Amino acid sequence: ASSPPGAVHRPSPKPPSEPPLPGSFPVFRHSGDERGLQPADPVETFQGKFVAIFFGADWCPFCKSFCRPLISLYNMLRPSKMFEVVYVPCDRSREAYLQFSATMPWCALPLQNYGYLVKKYQVRQLPWLTIVDPNDNIIFRNAVDEVREQGSASMFLKLFSDYTGPIKLGDRSENLFTARES
Repeated sequence: ASSPPGAVHRPSPKPPSEPPLPGSFPVFRHSGDERGLQPADPVETFQGKFVAIFFGADWCPFCKSFCRPLISLYNMLRPSKMFEVVYVPCDRSREAYLQFSATMPWCALPLQNYGYLVKKYQVRQLPWLTIVDPNDNIIFRNAVDEVREQGSASMFLKLFSDYTGPIKLGDRSENLFTARES
């Protein structure tokens, strides 16, 4: 069957049989307009920042309700330039992924099977929010409850300002988003 004139064929993402090969890992940010998800520079996005790795899905009502306090926290912490969130999709379809990720002001990984990241970050339920420091050490295995607490922005800002540890430079995406241990 032929496609209508002007149609663009986009193959469906296929789950990888194994974790991605070493190298820069693709990260996307929603453009806020009809262009949708656009590639983001992983060095600019993650270098020197605390990174919150958000495992969620459109089909999960708890994930949708968790987005409200996470968006609020993200918007309060964004001016510090020390915090970034990345969505690890557990969505069941491309449409659900695109719809849910469009509600988020932060980055997203492409839709695929992230079983190796679920194992790496010991995800036990959705939503799940692992936070790593600028040297890729896990500081919160699951920070969902901390994010929901009143005044969480102050707690995180204090954590950021008190941080004196090393900072990984360059592209951290390989270390954060492949099966290799942090």
